[in-house]
Amino acid sequence: MKREELKQLNRQKILAAATDLMTHQGIRATSMKGVSSKADISIVTMYKYFPTKEELIEQVVLDFYKTRFKPIIEMADGSDATFAKVINAFKKEKKECERLLGENIFYEFQRVIKHSKIVYDYLYNTQMSLISTLIKKGRASGEINTPASDDVMLMVASWVFTYLGKMEENLSKQKIEGLQLFLQYGALGRPEDRKKPLG
Repeated sequence: MKREELKQLNRQKILAAATDLMTHQGIRATSMKGVSSKADISIVTMYKYFPTKEELIEQVVLDFYKTRFKPIIEMADGSDATFAKVINAFKKEKKECERLLGENIFYEFQRVIKHSKIVYDYLYNTQMSLISTLIKKGRASGEINTPASDDVMLMVASWVFTYLGKMEENLSKQKIEGLQLFLQYGALGRPEDRKKPLG
């Protein structure tokens, strides 16, 4: 086996072992020694690929989300995808990630997103690209009728994503639902809410 092929194989083995351990027992509970043992690669060799646990964690979390979001990105690019279908797929995927990882490990992954520029930037750029695609599809299908320009909608989405990324605490389900309603209906609210008397 050529040297480059061996290096690539070792890297894949390390990442596969780390991913398995971190997604099943958690990031904190996973040690570099444990990854080395599971990958069947000496700890000295492993540190040549990932000098710190933080670098390994970052790569595991990045690869995890790249794999999970790939089908949604492909769906959004497809000609038959509607705005509603893609939004629902995105919501479903987030719930599926939480289900697969379990609540505690899911929040560990969320903390990595907040503190890793590489992971945060990947998710930010992916979401902005996806939102841009969704805006175009929403306008084409009639699901987005606002006179606000696409740039304005992307700017607001960027603000929200940046703000949420900097928050230390996790949003409650009630706040997430409120944010979704505000983004969907604006300050005027849903048509049925406008009929309610004030006070």
